[in-house]
Amino acid sequence: MVFLVTACGRQRPETVWLFDDDELTMLNGNVKEIAIGNDAPSTNLFYRAYFDRQGNLLRSERRTAITSGFLRAFNITRDTTKMEYSILNDENGKNIAIVGKSLGDNHFTSKWKFDGQDRLSSYVRDVNDSLSITGSYKFDSAGILIEHKLIFPSSAKPVLYKYKYDRSNRLVESMSFEKINGKDSCIAKQTIKYNSFDSHQNWTRMIKYIQQNTTLIKYWYNDTVTREITYY
Repeated sequence: MVFLVTACGRQRPETVWLFDDDELTMLNGNVKEIAIGNDAPSTNLFYRAYFDRQGNLLRSERRTAITSGFLRAFNITRDTTKMEYSILNDENGKNIAIVGKSLGDNHFTSKWKFDGQDRLSSYVRDVNDSLSITGSYKFDSAGILIEHKLIFPSSAKPVLYKYKYDRSNRLVESMSFEKINGKDSCIAKQTIKYNSFDSHQNWTRMIKYIQQNTTLIKYWYNDTVTREITYY
């Protein structure tokens, strides 16, 4: 989708990007294609998404190579997920939902719903499965995403993500929480710094400083993420 919003006295298009199925990212400009990759020590990710001229997400491809074991030196698991997306409109032509369907052997369908202000309100992964993952989004008065909650099936604990931004509304901190003994406990924290931007002021290189807090061990690592964006 493309939204027209006022910025510094002028209107500019913004493309809504549903990165990695459930994360929400705003991109300046009328985006045609985006490719993103990282160099994390445990999960090597490559993701590519395609949009039409109206900013609608058409399809995506996600490839991962997950390394596990002692010092993460062996047991490499590779996975590829391809998705196609369609837009659902009401009788007035207003977008009310996005439906994504996976291609290949691992079939599932995801659905994102919008509220009356064109903001994402909920997310369901695998709508036909009783053990589906569900999510909700919370925005501030300016329409900036500040919280994102994922609820998992069976006994897995819900995870609440909270976000902080700089003056340019770029994400600079992300914290993940689980309920432990009735209290929200931080299980992960990401601090983000941006190194380069393109002509639309979309970042093209960032560094994440990641802290993981598990019940057994605490550890830190850096993850450099790069992305290439083409426009109509």
